[in-house]
Amino acid sequence: MEEGWAQLVSTTDLESDPVLLTKDKFIIGRLKTGTDLSLPDNRLVSAVHCVIERDSAGGVWIEDKRQGISCYLIN
Repeated sequence: MEEGWAQLVSTTDLESDPVLLTKDKFIIGRLKTGTDLSLPDNRLVSAVHCVIERDSAGGVWIEDKRQGISCYLIN
């Protein structure tokens, strides 16, 4: 089984499996190509919604692509 450095967990679909982040740069959006996690039917997600990136020191950055719908971090 592939190991990830983080996982994305849905706060609305409690039956969905977590998404493991295995790449240092992970793109989320509605587009079917050019994203690592495509959510094409979710109208609350922008075409390219956000980028989650891990730097060489282990820091994690979330870039909100600001296409009208904001990203939120819950920790």
